[in-house]
Amino acid sequence: MNEFHKEESHDAVAMLFDSCGIEEKFKSRSGLRYVIVKGKEEGRLAAMLSSAGHLASSFNEHQKSAIACVAIAKSEEEAIAMTLGLIQIKAQDIAVCGGCLEKAIAICKENLAVLEDIQEATKAYSK
Repeated sequence: MNEFHKEESHDAVAMLFDSCGIEEKFKSRSGLRYVIVKGKEEGRLAAMLSSAGHLASSFNEHQKSAIACVAIAKSEEEAIAMTLGLIQIKAQDIAVCGGCLEKAIAICKENLAVLEDIQEATKAYSK
């Protein structure tokens, strides 16, 4: 467990979507507190979670394009080994794409707004 995931810092509650009908399975397999989310609230949370997942994926793509490690292989074999992750790449330079970086920052801000919306929408469930 790393510093970010200290046990005492967790106050998790599962929000089970009523339409999925997983309450019994969840009870038998998890020790987490849970609540059942129904109706419009279920649809709203599902949409927010879907949006956050899409934004995070898009951010990762742009971030990888925005800042890239430049490493020149000494041979074709070394290049293949680097690509496969068999040898650690030592950065010799950095390439930055301003356009991709700008998009990554905008998506990051948008994702932060969605995460804050999720936080607000779920505060009542975590008490």
